[in-house]
Amino acid sequence: MATTPATLLFTAGDLADPAREDEFTRWYDGRHVPQRRALPGFLSARGWQAVDGGPKFMALYELESPDAMKTEAYQALRVPPVQTDEDKAMVGLFTNPLRSLMTEIASAGLPEVPAVEVGGLLVVALQPEPGYEEAFHAWYNTEHINQMIGLPGVVGARRYVCEEQKPKYLAWYDVADEHFEPGPAFQEIVANPTPWWGEYCLESLRSGQPETAHRLP
Repeated sequence: MATTPATLLFTAGDLADPAREDEFTRWYDGRHVPQRRALPGFLSARGWQAVDGGPKFMALYELESPDAMKTEAYQALRVPPVQTDEDKAMVGLFTNPLRSLMTEIASAGLPEVPAVEVGGLLVVALQPEPGYEEAFHAWYNTEHINQMIGLPGVVGARRYVCEEQKPKYLAWYDVADEHFEPGPAFQEIVANPTPWWGEYCLESLRSGQPETAHRLP
């Protein structure tokens, strides 16, 4: 039996009023995340805060399938009596919002990373130039993702695609420490590129949006 690709709901944004960050965090951790975790079809919900780059806040929700967002329980979150005035106020603080429903296309490393081993998350959103996508994926899925898994401190990696919204491609690396830096091992890869790196990576990528984030307390 074929395995259904994993589905990811990716959201990100900043706060319009940074002075309310503590209030937002209490609401998010104490109400928003527990609500989502209890929904049918929602496998996990994790919130993160950027150390480098942006947007500052990011959330990753792993779903059984896109149908998890079509259930009555999920739809009820958006209207009273389930939705409260506080919910509306906290959601209204979000600016520069990003929201994408994505499908997993590759993974490497530990199949189930214990939460105790994950201290941070490195997220990279990239878009290859037109005409290079097939070669780009061959390079990334065959060579690059395994190179990244070989770096000290990287414990897992997954790649996702979204056909309808940006970012189109998202790579998610579980790392052991929130202050993870690729370091000399990564610089060695860059300094000694393989034929694939030079032909498919450097030529196919014209823009990228890397960011490092760590889990919210």
